Amino acid sequence: MLLVGDWAPGDKQVVLVHEGSTVLANLEGPVLPLAHSCAAVSKAGPCLFSLAVPDKSQCFVFSLANNHIMDYGLSGLDATLSLLAQKGFRSCGAGKDICDARKPIICRDDDVQLGIIACCEAQFGVARRDSAGVAEFGPWVYRTIRQLRETVEVVIVSVHAAVEDSPWPSPYIRELYRSKVIPKVKTTKRPKEIKLWL
Repeated sequence: MLLVGDWAPGDKQVVLVHEGSTVLANLEGPVLPLAHSCAAVSKAGPCLFSLAVPDKSQCFVFSLANNHIMDYGLSGLDATLSLLAQKGFRSCGAGKDICDARKPIICRDDDVQLGIIACCEAQFGVARRDSAGVAEFGPWVYRTIRQLRETVEVVIVSVHAAVEDSPWPSPYIRELYRSKVIPKVKTTKRPKEIKLWL
């Protein structure tokens, strides 16, 4: 699998030269026609959208967990999810509610079974029990990794986070996203004490 950055061409036409492995990209904002009727939400910073996704012949998987996929609200997200399904692309990291947003993708690439999780830091547009949005990073990620490890060979966690325009993540972000998965304790007795060292 080829891991790339943001897909956010706006109104520019993109010519793809990649052939072969599946590509995992971050779909930075909804995909809408130029004359769309979706209203931009009121938020700090710009509201982004793109006019197209890659050519259908390319094998792409999209992470939707980012700070722009909800820029045009639920109607922008719905339009994007419908377009991706119509074109045959798979996505994770955003959905109609928190459970939908947290659903991982399982796929095969070069005969390897992959599990993909997408999430982002706490921000505008986070999904809740009764509202659409993106999957916020939290303890659920570790549980999902453990579950995926039972059925897949490789787990990929796509995280959209950190300070804009900074070439390096902060020490806190590095420590958080390098933290280990806590193994599931298989015992009927409650442990007296568990110490976590991060």
